[in-house]
Amino acid sequence: IIHCVSSNIKNRIIAYGVDKNKIRTIRRTPEIKKIIQQSDHVRSNIVITTIARIHWTKGYVDAIKALKKLDDIEVNFTYKICGEYSNEHYDEIMYWIYKFNLKDKVIFMGHLNSLELDMVLKETTVYLQTSLTEGIPNALLRALINRIPAVSTNAGAISDVFRNDKDGILVECGNVTEIYKALHTLI
Repeated sequence: IIHCVSSNIKNRIIAYGVDKNKIRTIRRTPEIKKIIQQSDHVRSNIVITTIARIHWTKGYVDAIKALKKLDDIEVNFTYKICGEYSNEHYDEIMYWIYKFNLKDKVIFMGHLNSLELDMVLKETTVYLQTSLTEGIPNALLRALINRIPAVSTNAGAISDVFRNDKDGILVECGNVTEIYKALHTLI
């Protein structure tokens, strides 16, 4: 028996010729015990948050490009990036942040423990998941459990757990314009 965390992964395995009767899907749930109620946010203090390691597969360049479009229409926001990073990937993202003059709007929070993540999420207006490839991201599940509206790409198995127009807005991977429009709609 093969155990998968999503229908998407199950279908990939079947495509390789594995008998579908030998595959079971077991959906993961986030390891969180406390549901934080979404606090009321003042529109002048919009906080957009992503929790993910800094890597090209997480689509941060697309996120920065979409945020530039928000900045162009004078939306006041702060973008908090929570996660570990190497200098190589950090430098690439910093290039785009400086190119678009967003250095005063983007905060690198670094690696945070569970309690610190809960505090960041409590201040979050919109959760942003711009992955280009993904399984089922625990950070997205955590945001959804915390009742934070999300903009997420349809990477990997995200559509197995994300309900478009209920949990937020699901967009095509790599589509900066869709990401921007979805953010603008939710804020």
